Amino acid sequence: MTIHPPNGLFDSDGTIFMGSRRNPADCRVGLFGVPYDGTTSFRPGTRFGPAAIREVSPGLETYCPQLNLDLEDLDFADLGAVEIPFGNPEPVLTKVKQATEAVLGLGLRPLMEMHVVGVDPGKRELVVGVDMDDIYKAPVRYTEKQRRREMRKHQYQKQEERDKWDTVNEAEKALSGYRSRTAHIDAFCDYCRKRHESLEECLACYANLNFRRRRWKKVIKKQASEEKLYKRLNALKNDSRPLVLAYRRSSQLGFWCLPLQKHTLPKHAAVALGLAVLARSWKTKWAKI
Repeated sequence: MTIHPPNGLFDSDGTIFMGSRRNPADCRVGLFGVPYDGTTSFRPGTRFGPAAIREVSPGLETYCPQLNLDLEDLDFADLGAVEIPFGNPEPVLTKVKQATEAVLGLGLRPLMEMHVVGVDPGKRELVVGVDMDDIYKAPVRYTEKQRRREMRKHQYQKQEERDKWDTVNEAEKALSGYRSRTAHIDAFCDYCRKRHESLEECLACYANLNFRRRRWKKVIKKQASEEKLYKRLNALKNDSRPLVLAYRRSSQLGFWCLPLQKHTLPKHAAVALGLAVLARSWKTKWAKI
């Protein structure tokens, strides 16, 4: 079944955003651009922004290995650019309102109705969550130091050093000079030979139940630490809107979003509808490209 928005509202010529489609049938989210620069105070050109974003979007990665999801498997539509008149902004606002009403009439849901929490992942501060409804509110911080403390990493490390035999320490130190993931068959064979020299002794050492108990405790402490983070983020929810995490991946340019769920923390992987979240975040200084 093919559904078309009202005629005269959208210009559907040209490139579409990666993973999307023109036909909004069976879609949950709809995207559209507003090519307007009538209110710029310096250099014009923002009217080319929506088209430029679509053209470079294929350079982003659609597949998320952490979630094993692909953007192309999701149902969302790119309706094109709103047909707007040049000149005063009042007619433009009227056109945008009509376009938004048309999108809602097709049964599509705008991402602006979601409660967005901007997340900036890092190494020392693993999570800095900013409530986009109130960017001046104190952010939710989850640091590497806090994670280590809550998981009692230093304590368990000292206990493991106490229980591990000196001969096993020496064997593991010697084994660190070999590569188990090498692509060269000779180097891998060298690793296997070196590994078998101390394999029986390592198995006897690690047969101590204290090692298993610590591993079990580490998992419990990790889950408890992540549960605290989840509750702090979920405490930002103050209405019926779904809470969505929007973050920027450090490995490549682009914004991504993900519904807040316990099993997704603290890995900030996501489905790539971040361009629409970026439109929500442009009003703040937090989100920049």
